[in-house]
Amino acid sequence: NLAVTRWSEDGAKDNDGSFIYLRDLHTGDFWSAAYQPTLKKSRNYEAVFSQSRAEFKRRDYNIDTHTEIVVSPEDEAELRRLTITNRSRDKRSIEFTSYVEPVINYQEADPAHPAFGKLFLQTEIIKPYQAVICRRRPRSENDKFPILMHIMAVHGNSNTPASYETDRAKFIGRCGTTADPAAMHDSGMLPGTAGSVLDPVISIRGAVELEPQESAVIDYVTALCADMEDVRRLMEKYRDRNLSDRVFNLSWTNGQVALQQINATEAEAQLYGCLLYTSDAADE
Repeated sequence: NLAVTRWSEDGAKDNDGSFIYLRDLHTGDFWSAAYQPTLKKSRNYEAVFSQSRAEFKRRDYNIDTHTEIVVSPEDEAELRRLTITNRSRDKRSIEFTSYVEPVINYQEADPAHPAFGKLFLQTEIIKPYQAVICRRRPRSENDKFPILMHIMAVHGNSNTPASYETDRAKFIGRCGTTADPAAMHDSGMLPGTAGSVLDPVISIRGAVELEPQESAVIDYVTALCADMEDVRRLMEKYRDRNLSDRVFNLSWTNGQVALQQINATEAEAQLYGCLLYTSDAADE
């Protein structure tokens, strides 16, 4: 019964969640790894949902992006893998920026008093691991919350050091929105605010240089940890490409076992999901 990051169901806007922004450093053009939050139409777009993962594929400005999202069966962790491929004839410098709104509170508490709940969150940047952690300060001796960890691991030709931001006001900007945040119009490096901020977010930015037809892989991991020892363990684990690959294999195996237990095929599970979603939408 714990909300890790902020999300609220909105049938009209559907604009809450965790996002990845991309930007061409030469032209300044920016877009997102999926349709939300920038709402920019791509040349090609595909969304694929299965029992083990969600995938988003798109092409923008001759740059292919493939986002895969899985939940680890071993840890309290979500892995978002972004594969960027340069389909143009020129060398390209592509920047990527994550955006997560932490909650780490009971499900019913955040929508009831969101501004009040944000006052008890404290962020910390851990540069050696390209990570940000977020804690909720207890209001009483009975309160005990896990630590939220967000880490970036770049597997490619990274050409700039990582930068960080945990203040939503600085990321979005005055009168800004997640569709067109101020962070997509800055000089490149995020300000690096951390500590007790009024409206906390977690954002980590990096960049890669890609020759024609070259690809780079970026992993963003969001995890809940019991203590700092657990934080260090998961930071070490998910910076290893082989161990991150293992999460995808375990997730696929776990999904196949679940289907076998209920004697269903992938197609039947997909049909059930469509019918359930349609029924919920009709009820609303």
